Amino acid sequence: MTFTMICRTGDIVIVPFPFSTLNQLKKRPALIISQEITSLLRGFVIALSITSQLKSSLNHGEYLIQNWKESGLLKPSKVTPKVFTLETSLIENKLGSLSESEFHLCMQSFYSILGI
Repeated sequence: MTFTMICRTGDIVIVPFPFSTLNQLKKRPALIISQEITSLLRGFVIALSITSQLKSSLNHGEYLIQNWKESGLLKPSKVTPKVFTLETSLIENKLGSLSESEFHLCMQSFYSILGI
């Protein structure tokens, strides 16, 4: 029996992420943006990638996580607008979650690249 993690909007989880050559995977944090019902009924989540590779300024659609320690991250990090879907059975661990207010600010940055 495969364990399936229940994911909630705003959760930060560890997922296998493919190298650009697609021949290896690395473990990386991701922000869940789909609703809990999606993981329960459909068995997948929609997520945004998170990186600790910070530059002096953010690119359009990126969000610098203000409360990164409280969110369970090990380093200062930003959310990028790289969207992906993933089966919940592939989620390795939950690190923490963004506060409701910080998640809202993050999504405003993401929505800006969509024009909504």
